[in-house]
Amino acid sequence: MPATNLGYKVNDVEIESITLINADGNYIDLRAIVIEFNIYHNLFIKGTKCELIVSDTNSLINFIPIVGDETIHIAFKTPSFEKMREYVFRVYKISDLDRSTQRGETYVIHAISQEVFDNLRKSVNKSFVDLTGDKIVNAIYEGYLKPSVDDHSRIKKKNIINTQASSNRQSIVFPGIKPFEAIDYVGQESIPDISTQQTITPNYIFFERQDGWYFKTIDSMLYAKPFDDFYLADAATEKKNEGDDVIHEYQNISSLEILDRLDVMKKTHQGLYSHTVETIDPITKRFKQDKFLYKDEMKNIAHLEDHDFDGDNLVLRKNFGSDYYVSKKSSLNKDSDNSITYYTISNIGENYNKQDYLNKAIDTDTQIRNPRVLHNTLKYDVASRIQLSNIRLSVVIPGNSDIQIGDVVNLHIPEASQNEEYMKKISRMYDKRFFVTAVRHTHQKVDNIYFTVLECVKDTYATQTKEIDYKPTTDDEE
Repeated sequence: MPATNLGYKVNDVEIESITLINADGNYIDLRAIVIEFNIYHNLFIKGTKCELIVSDTNSLINFIPIVGDETIHIAFKTPSFEKMREYVFRVYKISDLDRSTQRGETYVIHAISQEVFDNLRKSVNKSFVDLTGDKIVNAIYEGYLKPSVDDHSRIKKKNIINTQASSNRQSIVFPGIKPFEAIDYVGQESIPDISTQQTITPNYIFFERQDGWYFKTIDSMLYAKPFDDFYLADAATEKKNEGDDVIHEYQNISSLEILDRLDVMKKTHQGLYSHTVETIDPITKRFKQDKFLYKDEMKNIAHLEDHDFDGDNLVLRKNFGSDYYVSKKSSLNKDSDNSITYYTISNIGENYNKQDYLNKAIDTDTQIRNPRVLHNTLKYDVASRIQLSNIRLSVVIPGNSDIQIGDVVNLHIPEASQNEEYMKKISRMYDKRFFVTAVRHTHQKVDNIYFTVLECVKDTYATQTKEIDYKPTTDDEE
C-alpha cells in the first residue's frame, strides 16, 4: 500500500523520461510532443506493450529517422508513491498517420518488450536433461531471451524475478521452436513443489511485470494478500460503518464495466463442469480414462474465496464448496456422460520406472528415468483456467503505478439496489476479492490526467448459491 502524503494529487503523474534512442545511440526527448501514452500488461500475453501518440511538427520520422531499430525509454511514477516505474521497449510499428495540417502530423509509435523481438529471431535447438521445470525456464530465458547490448541499443537489466519451484524432473529435446513456446511447454509439464502452494494444480504461466519476468502458477497468486482496497461510490458507506480509516483519493473507483458475468453454455463447452482426460502410454501400451466433475474436484483448485487471512497467516475456509459456483441441486453437478475430452500421451502407473521391464533402462533412457506425469493433474489445470473468468470487470482508478498483474485486490462494489438495507452493503455475489489479470496505464497530456485501467476476474461467487434468498417485491405486493 503506497504511503500517501500532501504530494499526492488525483490523476497526477511524474514523468521522468520518454526518450527515443536510435541504433547509433543518439537520443531525443519526446515528452514535449507525446500527447498520450498507454502501457499494457496482460497476464496471458507475453511481454508488455506501449503506444505513444505523437503530435509532430518537426518530421521526426524522416530526420531521426524512425525505421524500427529504435528503443523507447519511459520512466514515471505516481506522486508520493515510492517506486519509479522504468520501461525499455523496442519500436516495431508506426500507424494512424494524420496529416491534418501541412506542417504537422499525428501518429502512433508502437513498441514492445525487447524479449518479444528475441523470441521472434531465435529458436531453441537444445536438450535439457534431468532438470526441474523452473531450472529449464531459467536456462531458456538466459540463453535465448535476455536482452544483450549487441541486439539492443539500450537494455534494461532484467532477470526472472520469481521462479516457483517445481518438483518433477524433465528431459526434453526442443527441435528448433520459439523460446516462449518452449517455456509454455515446460510449464504444462511442471508440477509445483508442495511447499510452494496449497493445491496440486499445475497452472504455470510465464509473464512480465515491470520489474522482470515471472514463472508462477495461477493458484499460488490467488493466495496472495490483497494489494489494496478500492471503492465504488456508496461502498464508502460500508467502510465508515466498520469504523475504519478514511478512504484515500487514490482508492476511489472512477468507473466500472462488467465484461463477463455468466455464460453457462461457454463453460459447458469448455468442460468446466465435467470433462474427460484420456491418456495413452506408448511404452506400456496402457490406456487411462479420468473423468472430472467440478463438484467433486474443485477442492483441488485454488479459489479467491476459499481462504482468508489472520494477520499474515492464511486460513482455509472449512465450509467452502462447489455450491459457491453451482447450486447443489443443479443438473450440472450430475455425474453424467460428457462430450468434452482432452487427449494426452503420458506414462501411466505408480512407481513407473521401478517395474522389472523398465528399471534396467533408467540409466540409458531419459524418458524412463523421468516419466511424464501430466495426465495426473491435467484436469485441474484445464478447469482452473476456465473458471477464472466467471466474473470479469474493467475498473478505472486514479493513476496507480504500483499495482501489478497477478495482484489480488479488494473491490468494494455496492449492491445495485434501492432497498435501504442493501444500499449500505457491498455486493453479496461479488463480495470484494478479485484477481488482476490486465493493467493499462494511460497519460493524456491535453487534460493532464493519468489513470489506470484494471481487468479483474473472480472464479467463484462470494457466497453459497443457496444463500441468495432475496426475493424482490412486485408492484402488486406493495
